[in-house]
Amino acid sequence: MDAFELLSKRRHIHKFSETPPPKETIENILWKAWKVTPSKNNFVPYNINVLGPDAVEEKEQVLNLSKLNKKRTNERENTNNIPNYEEDGANANFEFLNTVPYLLVCTQRICEPNEYVRGSIVNDNNVYEQMHERLLDDIVKTTAAEVGMFKANLSAFALEEGIDISCIACTPHRAQDWIDAGLDFVQYPVMLLIGLGYCEVARQDALSQASKDCDKKPNPETIIRWV
Repeated sequence: MDAFELLSKRRHIHKFSETPPPKETIENILWKAWKVTPSKNNFVPYNINVLGPDAVEEKEQVLNLSKLNKKRTNERENTNNIPNYEEDGANANFEFLNTVPYLLVCTQRICEPNEYVRGSIVNDNNVYEQMHERLLDDIVKTTAAEVGMFKANLSAFALEEGIDISCIACTPHRAQDWIDAGLDFVQYPVMLLIGLGYCEVARQDALSQASKDCDKKPNPETIIRWV
């Protein structure tokens, strides 16, 4: 199976199987993703916080935070201009959080420089945003790009093992929202949620044929522009 065929198997999961993948397999694919994912100046400015099968209450809190984030966004923007609009933030794409055996909460982190970078700080007076909490907002684009690369590599290694992967970024970015919810393993802004497990119900399985026919990404000519 080539890379294109393998990655074509990726799908968003609505419900994971009650049978979790072996912990050793998850540890192995996480190590592989760490190993092959590049990072600017080798800082790796993110943490991958792993909530395993026993972290049921924590994952329920993550679901509640994601729904609250969606509720705030929809009520604030209210594109249909409905007076006094309110909702509960329910979203079918969040439902995997009810059954996901392994949930990765990807956050920013404060980094220590390696010896080479430390030399450039001393000798060249270079400043690296990854080292300073006050500069986290300035480095968020770099961190997001690197987390995205980690996720893409992790997807490939997971699919090789027959493990499905789902991701959402529709969750509070501010660390304080997580701390207030009792999830104090989060110290810095949240970038992405990644779920790993065996699929029971995929998003496409839950759609009618009419919905599948119209739920398409833009064609490549719209996205890829030769200038």
